[in-house]
Amino acid sequence: MSQVDVTAFTILVASFLAVTLIGFAAARWRPAEDPMHLNERGLGVAVAFVLTLVFRAARVPDGYDETRPAHYVVDPVNAPAATPSRAG
Repeated sequence: MSQVDVTAFTILVASFLAVTLIGFAAARWRPAEDPMHLNERGLGVAVAFVLTLVFRAARVPDGYDETRPAHYVVDPVNAPAATPSRAG
């Protein structure tokens, strides 16, 4: 059995706890109207804010977006057909 790196494990646990706490705070701050739409949750905004502060404090260099228009793909939504109801 290999040794566990205590520093890495501590960072992992601390990060998990931080994101969990941010998630609970964000859910109370801005709950989603539809739980299937994650973009309506405040968690993304809260995590982005906290990570921005952390990365700037650590002096991590800014990156650049490599996303191209061809990367955006929309899957067709197959809506179920309406079934006639029988009035009794």
